[in-house]
Amino acid sequence: MFPYSISASFLTSGSGYVALAVASESGTSSKDLDTGCGTDRQANMVAFAVEALKFVKEVMNGSAKI
Repeated sequence: MFPYSISASFLTSGSGYVALAVASESGTSSKDLDTGCGTDRQANMVAFAVEALKFVKEVMNGSAKI
């Protein structure tokens, strides 16, 4: 198992919040996302997946800040 931690921002942000991070040979990049979908679990999961894939694409094509 990988070690993990829960940040204070997660505990205060509530539903619709995710912290994303991507590590590459060049370094790491991270960002916080609030979907604005409230407590709609399905909408949040879709938004998290879409934004995570966009973020990986940004890192791969060099447009993300590392």
